Amino acid sequence: MFVQGETFGPIQTPCIDKQRLIDYAEASGDQNLIHLEFDQAVEAGFEKEVVHGMLSMGIVHAAISSFLNGKHIVRSYDATFVSPLYIGETLLISGLAEECSPAAVTLSLDAKDSKNRIILTGAMHLEQIGGKARCD
Repeated sequence: MFVQGETFGPIQTPCIDKQRLIDYAEASGDQNLIHLEFDQAVEAGFEKEVVHGMLSMGIVHAAISSFLNGKHIVRSYDATFVSPLYIGETLLISGLAEECSPAAVTLSLDAKDSKNRIILTGAMHLEQIGGKARCD
């Protein structure tokens, strides 16, 4: 599935709507108004409501997991937030197979919004289900 040095993507995620922010705020307990109220977000210096950082990471994880088609599992995931992600946006996730061995694959990735701003960068460490990664 992966060739060391090969790129993948972009993988597009669904649009993040107000209900998703409300649901995440309720589930996480993070009721900060920059995530839920336009006026509060603007007053704090943002363009509009800001998607929770951990929700952004979860959206990227879900998109990559779908791309893996059940052949690999994510063992670890590191991310650096570069820019805020705003309500009404989608993410475009692209990456590179950095390391590939018989047991594991390491992907570097970035996620951009529709304005081509980098939202987050990171790495995912994968293991093939059954214990051996397929590296062509």
